[in-house]
Amino acid sequence: MNSFSNIILIVCIGSVLTNEPITYVNTKSSDGILTHYYPPKYYIKLQNPSHFEYTDGSNRIFVQVPGLVLSFHHQTPMLYEINFHGECRIDSQQSWLFLRIRVDGNLIMGNTLVPNMANDTLVDGTSLHSNANTPGAAFPCSKIDWIYLSAGTHVVDVVARLANSGRIAGGSLKIKLTQFDSANDINLPIMTPQTRAA
Repeated sequence: MNSFSNIILIVCIGSVLTNEPITYVNTKSSDGILTHYYPPKYYIKLQNPSHFEYTDGSNRIFVQVPGLVLSFHHQTPMLYEINFHGECRIDSQQSWLFLRIRVDGNLIMGNTLVPNMANDTLVDGTSLHSNANTPGAAFPCSKIDWIYLSAGTHVVDVVARLANSGRIAGGSLKIKLTQFDSANDINLPIMTPQTRAA
């Protein structure tokens, strides 16, 4: 049987559009049941410019780390496995930094999507703090999330909320997309985010 579903990667810089069909492979389990295997697709985006300096005090909502954004369009639900890795630095005393992954203007929190609201620290994963005795420090930082997204167009980016001064540098955004048969239960609900202003 010949069948396929389409995924389109929308590369934001340069407006390059590529259409990459995902075809499944027929396989049989030990009991002879025919199943479909969809090879996953992998995408990577490097931070450009290579560092993001912040010096203007506290931002009230999570803001995009420039260059770390990928957009996709697909005709069936897809599991997104999202990884960010980079270097995070806080340069002053009594500073903090939170990192999140954002989808269509919403923040991934556990197994849900929540609005990007002002004055909401949303502690879930990567965060850095500097107390009064630490003038500043740099650390490797990462954020990993999974989310099962509905068919349609989706924008994924890395965002930060921070106070005082510092930087995020040398970052990479890696995304693995996997399609499953609609009858398969992967123990994650299909999310349909609503686009919200950043």
